Amino acid sequence: MPTRPTLDDVRAGWLNPPPDSRPLMRWWWFGPNVERAELDRELSAMAAAGIGGVEVSYVYPLGPDSPDLLSETFRNHLRYAAEQACRLGLRFDLTLGSGWSFGGPHISTELAAAKLDFDRREIPPAAARIPVENGRPGEQVVAAFLGAGSVGERTGFAPLEIVQGHWTFRPAPDRAS
Repeated sequence: MPTRPTLDDVRAGWLNPPPDSRPLMRWWWFGPNVERAELDRELSAMAAAGIGGVEVSYVYPLGPDSPDLLSETFRNHLRYAAEQACRLGLRFDLTLGSGWSFGGPHISTELAAAKLDFDRREIPPAAARIPVENGRPGEQVVAAFLGAGSVGERTGFAPLEIVQGHWTFRPAPDRAS
């Protein structure tokens, strides 16, 4: 049976966590045109600050003189950074893809990466029309559902229709005012 850590053991772990417990940082590379001296400086600063590792997330080239994504030059920069991270005791990871919207300014909203958000709201018993809010440009509401009970309850849900920019519904008899 393992021994139970003392309060002093726990405090020591918080003050100096083991390397595999330290957080990874997302490390944005804005274009593949990086400099090795700067890679060294940034990795050393992260290691000195107690960071456990990095996750490189690169975006499309920002200038016409940048090396191509996934070119031999770019792959050599990645290899060098991974080797330096290992030398410093940092974990190294790579996000596959080319950054936000996965491609660059030529990618339209229709072709860009997307995500599905959801929201739960308490609806007053007398409410019959609630304005639809689309959020940021390019976002749109795709569905809404109404369920009996409070936000924390999980009961049956019925789809709501969007009519003239509003969700319209009749309150359930037990919720009518």
